[in-house]
Amino acid sequence: MLKIMEPLITFSIIAVHLIIMYFWIFDWEKLITPIGLAGWGGSIIAGFMAYAFYAAKERRKYIQLQRHILIGSTVITVCLAVLALIIEWITSSMP
Repeated sequence: MLKIMEPLITFSIIAVHLIIMYFWIFDWEKLITPIGLAGWGGSIIAGFMAYAFYAAKERRKYIQLQRHILIGSTVITVCLAVLALIIEWITSSMP
């Protein structure tokens, strides 16, 4: 059962990261709602937790691929959050 759940959880987290990227590019107002921010933060935390779980597992090829894809999408989501904060800081400091 766990063997089936691992890819399902991984691809669910990646799907949420892709949805966040879509909203960040096309409709950023939905990301700054409380639900959007909770989803954003939750997906980042879930991504790092799943990555830590995969790091503790044995080194099979498909687990390594899932781990690399997961950490890549999590890091991209963190970068989008940092860019959003920088953009918000810059635009709020303008007269």
